[in-house]
Amino acid sequence: MAHGAAQPAATKPGILSRLEEALVAFLLAAMTLITFMQVVARYVFNYSFVWALELTTFLFAGLIFIGISYGVRVGAHIGIDVLTKKLRPTTARVVLLFFRMLQVLYGLVTGKEAHLLGDEVEDALKLAQAEAGEIGHPHPHHGSHGDQR
Repeated sequence: MAHGAAQPAATKPGILSRLEEALVAFLLAAMTLITFMQVVARYVFNYSFVWALELTTFLFAGLIFIGISYGVRVGAHIGIDVLTKKLRPTTARVVLLFFRMLQVLYGLVTGKEAHLLGDEVEDALKLAQAEAGEIGHPHPHHGSHGDQR
């Protein structure tokens, strides 16, 4: 790319991305301001806003949903990796795989999971029904395997 050439459009945040970021910032600022006002009113003036807790709760709910969308868009996620960062990469993979297998085993033992792997018959039936127009869409991880009628 020549010096001074414009960046690709994919790297520039669109108006919806900026709106999403602005909403997250606004909701967080509004929650902070309302909580601060409530504390000052209660402890300085011995007065309480009856609506402050409810409004802060609703703002927080909105912040969660918009924050989830933002996190998915930018690829951010919460991870607890204190242990795995201390290990060598190969050992860390074995430890993450070991814990995942323990999770699957726990689901099987407690009856929350009836099978170790996916149910191919059920997936095939859903795919066939989707192709016939009986239900919405097939499982998102499985593509169409052609018309099997």
